[in-house]
Amino acid sequence: MAKAGYGKRDAPDQAPRRADDFAGLEPREAAIAGYIDRLPEGAAIGYKVLAEELPDYGQQACRSALDRLTRAGHLRRIRIHLAQADGRRRWVTRTYFSRTARDADWWAAHVRFVRGLDAPGQPPPPAAAEPAPTTGPAPAATPAATTAAPSASAAAAASARTESYAAHGACPAAEPAEAAPSTIATATTATTTARTEPEREPEPGVRAPRSEAYALLAGLGGREPRLQLSDGECVQLEHLVGEWLARGAGREQITRALTSGLPTPVHSAGHFLRKRLETKMPLTPAPVPENDQLDEYVIESVIVCLFCDEDETTTTLDHGVCADCSAAIARDEAVGLTGDVPDTFLARPRPEVDVAARMAELRSAAVRPVLPSPRPRR
Repeated sequence: MAKAGYGKRDAPDQAPRRADDFAGLEPREAAIAGYIDRLPEGAAIGYKVLAEELPDYGQQACRSALDRLTRAGHLRRIRIHLAQADGRRRWVTRTYFSRTARDADWWAAHVRFVRGLDAPGQPPPPAAAEPAPTTGPAPAATPAATTAAPSASAAAAASARTESYAAHGACPAAEPAEAAPSTIATATTATTTARTEPEREPEPGVRAPRSEAYALLAGLGGREPRLQLSDGECVQLEHLVGEWLARGAGREQITRALTSGLPTPVHSAGHFLRKRLETKMPLTPAPVPENDQLDEYVIESVIVCLFCDEDETTTTLDHGVCADCSAAIARDEAVGLTGDVPDTFLARPRPEVDVAARMAELRSAAVRPVLPSPRPRR
C-alpha cells in the first residue's frame, strides 16, 4: 500500500468488470492492467512495485506496459494541492485507473473537476449542476381556483366512499364537517400568539428552579464539610461550573477536581473554589465535523508525467507522458530491454536438502585427519 492520500484511485463512471475488458491490448499490457484493476484503492502501482509483485516482468517491462496503458487511456497521474482546515497545505500525487479506456478530453475534464470527486461537497462539474431558479415572480393563484380544486377532490372522494359502502350494504357514520375558514384562522392566530408570548416571570415568593451547576455546588458541602457554600456563593460560581459542563466535563469529574488535594485549613470556600474553577478549566473540545464537513479541500489539480512527475504547466505531455520519458522508453524497446524476464532469473523453489546428512558431511570435513606417528631414529 502507498502512503495515506497517495496510490491508486478508481476513475468514475466505469463499465462493470468483464472478462474481456482488456482484450484489445497486448498480452503483457492486458495482464498488468487486470492486476491493477483488482488492486484496492490506495495501492502503490509504480513500475518498480509492479516488478516486485509480478515475477514474469522486470522494471523496464512494467515501465513500458504502463506507458502503453497510459496512451490507451486507462491511466493518468494527477498532482493535487490540498488545503487543510488548520491552514496547512500539501501536495499529493494520485494515479487514476479506468477500466474503460478514455480519451484525452475526458481526462482533461476529469482533472479540472477532480475536487468534486475527492472532496464531497465541493462544486460539481457544470454538466451536473442544477439549473438556476427563475427570478421572475411566481404567478399568483386565483382564490376561486384554489378553493375549487380541494372542493372537487373532496366531493369525488366522498362519492367514492358512499358507493363502496352501498356496495357492501353498510351505512357509514356521519363524517365530521370541515372547519370553517374563519375557525381555522382563529385557531392559527391563537397558536401563534401563544408561541410568541414570553415566558412569565416566577411569582413573588416562589423559588425559581436551580440549574445543574447550582445543584452541584450546593452538594459539595455534604461531600466535603470544608467546602460548604452559601446561596450567594453558589449563584456567583454557577456560571463557572456551567462552563465546565458546556466543555464536556461530567459531574463526578468536576466534583473530584474541586474536592481533591484540599489544604489543611480552607479559610474561604468561595474564593478557593473560584480559583480552582478558573485555573483547572478544561480545554474547549474541538468541533466534531459533520458528515458533509471536510477536513481538507482541493485547491487545484494538474496532470503530471507518469514516470518523472513533470506537470503539464512546465512541459508538454503526450497522453500523460512527457517527451523525455517517451524517448527513453522508445530507446529501451529498440534495444530489447523491455522484454520478459529470462527463465534464468525467475524465482524457483529451493531444492529439498537433507539437513542431517548435510551436517554430517560438514562435521566430517571439519575433523582434522590423524597423522601417522613419526618413526624412531636408528
